[in-house]
Formats: sequence, C-alpha cells, structure tokens
Amino acid sequence: MTYSLEDLAEVAELVFTGTVEDVYYDVRTVGAADMSIEEPYAYYTIDVVEIFKGEDKVNDGRVNIKVPGNDPSENGHAAVVLNDTPVPLDIGHEYLFVLSAYDDV
Repeated sequence: MTYSLEDLAEVAELVFTGTVEDVYYDVRTVGAADMSIEEPYAYYTIDVVEIFKGEDKVNDGRVNIKVPGNDPSENGHAAVVLNDTPVPLDIGHEYLFVLSAYDDV
C-alpha cells in the first residue's frame, strides 16, 4: 500500500526537517527468553531544523531514532523504509521526517 505525504503527516506524532548528525549500529535480543532472536538496529541522532508537528516531542533540538532491521554489513549503510522502499540516511544531509513512536522493542 502506498501512502501520500498528507496521509502520513496526519497520523504522525512528529513531523520535522533535520540533519543526520550521527548513526551507530547495534544488535538487540528481542522476544521472550525461550523464543528470542537477535535483531539489528540503526540508531540515528538528528539535529532538528524546523518542526511542523509535535513540538513537545523534541528535547534540546535533537531527536533520536531507532530503526529496526538495518544491518550495514548487508548494504553498506542503514536506511529507513518509505512505501516499501529503503531510503538511505547519510550523515550531514537534511531530510523531512514523518514519525510515529512505538513501544520499545
């Protein structure tokens, strides 16, 4: 299913432009002890440029984003997924972010 930017912004908790300042990768154990698996994650630090929605979600002008399923050994860099298409996020580049928060996995 493909969503428009307007559809995404309507359900998002936070919409802003920001510059990727840092990214690091980690593997976390997810699930119950007897059914756990290791999942790769990318952790981004974003310096906020302009907030369009969700100003109360931003602390000290930065947002931290955890993206599951990003293993840099597979494709050379991490990416977020937009409409089923991986989109790489490069340090030093500015992007429009349309985010919803989920419970920690």
